[in-house]
Amino acid sequence: RLGVHSRALPPAAVAATDAAVARPQELPSQPAPDRPADGEGIGAIVRRIEAYRRAKQTVDHLPIGDSPRLPLGEEHVLHLSGVLRAFDFATDAAARIVWSDPGVAPMVTGLSLSGLAAPGLAEALKRRQPLRAVALELEGAPALAGTWQVDAAPWFDPLTGRHLGWRGRMRRPASATAGPPPLVPVQDSQADRIRQALHELRTPVNAIQGFAEIIQQQLFGTTPHEYRALAAAIAGDAARMLAAFEELERLAKLDGGAIALEEGTTNLTNVVEATVTQLAAHTRQRGSGFALKNEGEALTVPLAQIEVERIVWRLLATLAGVSAPGEVLKLRLRQRHGAVRVDAALPATLVARSEPELFQASAGAIPQVVSAGVFGVGFALRLVAAEAKAAGGVLLHKGTRLRLILPSLTASGSDHSEGSAEAG
Repeated sequence: RLGVHSRALPPAAVAATDAAVARPQELPSQPAPDRPADGEGIGAIVRRIEAYRRAKQTVDHLPIGDSPRLPLGEEHVLHLSGVLRAFDFATDAAARIVWSDPGVAPMVTGLSLSGLAAPGLAEALKRRQPLRAVALELEGAPALAGTWQVDAAPWFDPLTGRHLGWRGRMRRPASATAGPPPLVPVQDSQADRIRQALHELRTPVNAIQGFAEIIQQQLFGTTPHEYRALAAAIAGDAARMLAAFEELERLAKLDGGAIALEEGTTNLTNVVEATVTQLAAHTRQRGSGFALKNEGEALTVPLAQIEVERIVWRLLATLAGVSAPGEVLKLRLRQRHGAVRVDAALPATLVARSEPELFQASAGAIPQVVSAGVFGVGFALRLVAAEAKAAGGVLLHKGTRLRLILPSLTASGSDHSEGSAEAG
């Protein structure tokens, strides 16, 4: 009837028609690509080439008479040299080695670090602390036996935090490895430090002097006369500073034995007479100077003339600069016991000073009219003494006079000593 539908199954014809409509049609399957047979393809060829190459290398490294080895995956085997230098390892929680480099593993696997005698090793293992340069002795094969140094760190399970052991490296200590002995660093002496400081100071002073000379000489254009006068004064001050640096460096080198005086043949008498004449231009107006007395003939010393001139000028100019107006200093030249002596009287302002007070006087402590150097009387006399010592002589303080002793050119080596010079 209308509006009534049966709850039974539909007719067979209708069900068959619906099933035919709902079932999709099956598509024909695509043919699968052909797979290469085993052992074929580029990858297989490359693997075969590598296997052949490893086999050939193994055969080439074998001693004569040994049978060749087949390439059975032995590329990881480490061929050890006669002396083992270092290897990595890992231990379990009981500090027993469970892994090591393949070439060393047969010799060290199962070795317990806790059973080795080493200072502080047992305590560090007990506290699970890192091992830092722990020295120990190993026994075994010749490549393994000997002294080792261990560096290792504990490792833990990242999830549970449980201690799993140590991972580290053993290496031969530096003293046990073959090679040249370690270089011992040379400590810089005081003279070396002074020379280095002077080198660093000389560079900016040279630059200042160069710029001042450019301004004074108007090399880059016209310059006002006032600026030129200031530049000339700056250039003069820089020149004096450079001269002072040279004196400091010379004294440092002489004290350290870094330099030797230039050898030659020089007439000391002529140098002394020329120096006295040169100083007379400054001392004559004050009525001071030197009264020279030569008791010998030509006194010859085995030094270059420039070296003798430096010594004589520095000594006589220092004394002349301290002398009072009207004070004439006695100066005597003679030869005694194979050595040449220059005796110079001390000015009245220096007679009362002891030898330390005289030679250690600071710059400016003793007024000078004629200056033999920037650093004063004490420094100048110390430099003369150093130069005399380098020449094989000596500068002595003899009460009211200074005595400069230099070796004579005709003297024998035994006559150059201070003791023989003092005799007579």
